[in-house]
Amino acid sequence: MSHRVKDFLWSLRDNKRAQIGIMVSIIVLLGIVLVVIVVSVNKSDSDDQTDTDTINITVDESTVTGQVARRIDGVTVPAKDANLLPVAVMIENLSTVRPQSGLQAASLVYETLAEGGITRFMVIYAGNDKLSQIGPVRSARHYFVDWAEEYGAMYAHVGGSPQALSKLFANEYISYDLNQMTGEHPYYWRDASIPAPHNLFTSSDMLAFALRDKDLTTTEGDYEAWSFVAEPVETDLPTSAVRIGLPFSSSSYAVEYVYDRDSNSYLRFNGGVEHTDALTGEQISVKNVLVQKVSTSLLEEDSGRLSLETVGEGEATLFQSGTRIDGTWKKTGEGERTQFFTTSDKAMTFHPGNTWIEILSDDRTIEYN
Repeated sequence: MSHRVKDFLWSLRDNKRAQIGIMVSIIVLLGIVLVVIVVSVNKSDSDDQTDTDTINITVDESTVTGQVARRIDGVTVPAKDANLLPVAVMIENLSTVRPQSGLQAASLVYETLAEGGITRFMVIYAGNDKLSQIGPVRSARHYFVDWAEEYGAMYAHVGGSPQALSKLFANEYISYDLNQMTGEHPYYWRDASIPAPHNLFTSSDMLAFALRDKDLTTTEGDYEAWSFVAEPVETDLPTSAVRIGLPFSSSSYAVEYVYDRDSNSYLRFNGGVEHTDALTGEQISVKNVLVQKVSTSLLEEDSGRLSLETVGEGEATLFQSGTRIDGTWKKTGEGERTQFFTTSDKAMTFHPGNTWIEILSDDRTIEYN
């Protein structure tokens, strides 16, 4: 047998055609072996993948749902809505115009005196709520401008005091001055069934058009955010009713908040009656009631206009979840956001939801029982 193989191989030495045939056969054989190896490896990988399907993997829910805490009020919203440019709107609080439209939907509401013992609101929106009517819109005061500056807000109003208009002129902190009296009337309308000047309104759509027309739709909020913490569990909430009284001036403008344990919020009363929102027909409820005491003086005797100290520091009290937290407020300069601290000098924390900042003269006493 060995002689035959030897003779066969010797015969191939000079037979080129036979040599080529053998080489082709070897190449084909190697290809078959390679295919078998690849198929085997893929099957192994497939088996390994099937095994990993049973492994539990923890994923941050926000990366799946796209939900994050909104910068202005800590409410969970889609990531794209987390830091929209704030829009501030002046709303009047004459007792005869209540109920107003759009107060409940605001993330923040500032309330303080204007003239004659009448309070006025500056509401701040930074979300995508669809509000068919907001108002009645009224005029600016310079201390409200100070607070609007803290958010770099677009500021919606109709006219204002000389001090406010002077402050708004070429203001470096306000994103845009949307003054109805200076050509911005397309973003407002007047209700002919209501006597002027208490009949000027805007809406969320009109404010959105203003942001679009002023090239502000992609501008994000640029302000120092407060800290937000989750609400206590129900078993830790107080069972007795808590009442907060804020004596701004006369009984028509006295403000009361009564704690509601079921919603863990404060129900608002104004002038001794439930304060409702015309858009919802329901009583206004507030998650955080923040009272800031400031030095107040008469700016003009003839007009009764006031001056409020917005920079500096003073007393502050936060009401949330049926509890009272005393402390201080501090503001270091124009355009800086007011910060609030506990008596141990720790930053106050807020519950996600709306906050009403009640600016009370420092000679007034909070009623709490």
